[in-house]
Amino acid sequence: MNTLGKSITERFFQEPSTGYASLQAHWSALVAARTPLSAADHLLYQALRGKDWRKGFSPITNGTKIANGATSGDGPGFTRALRQIRRGYVGPFTDLLSISALPQLVELLPQVGYGENPLPEVAYRTQP
Repeated sequence: MNTLGKSITERFFQEPSTGYASLQAHWSALVAARTPLSAADHLLYQALRGKDWRKGFSPITNGTKIANGATSGDGPGFTRALRQIRRGYVGPFTDLLSISALPQLVELLPQVGYGENPLPEVAYRTQP
């Protein structure tokens, strides 16, 4: 599954009926204020919106890095961001999310172990 429907994403917010719009407004304000945002913030924002968060992470194309064994999951990219979220990181969205949002979202995100394909085939798991 590469996207999440509204019936799933609305459960992430304290106010299900206005949570999505509040999230977008909050993100716009953060970007307009030039707030430093990490890869985890970007991944979390896309996941809370139910979008395919993998599109924000491009593969490494630098020949030297590839020759030295780098993969898309190396460094401060999506693997680290995914692990941060799995450990409880909610970034700048604390005031918008329901108490149960993060555990629900973590169950949907794929688990990526060391040495595995850095970008999973699907963005969200159907079975936890």
